[in-house]
Amino acid sequence: MIQVGELVKIHHEGSSVFAVQELREDGRALVEAVDDVAGRYPFTVNTSALVPAS
Repeated sequence: MIQVGELVKIHHEGSSVFAVQELREDGRALVEAVDDVAGRYPFTVNTSALVPAS
């Protein structure tokens, strides 16, 4: 199960790493990229799509 603060990818083949900021009751998580890149912003995604980054 995904936890707040955990580092995740959005797909098992994903290359970008995101930090989980918040878990919502509707099955979505608020995530934000951990890399300092232009246009970085938090967004929601279905928790079923998230996999541990390690």
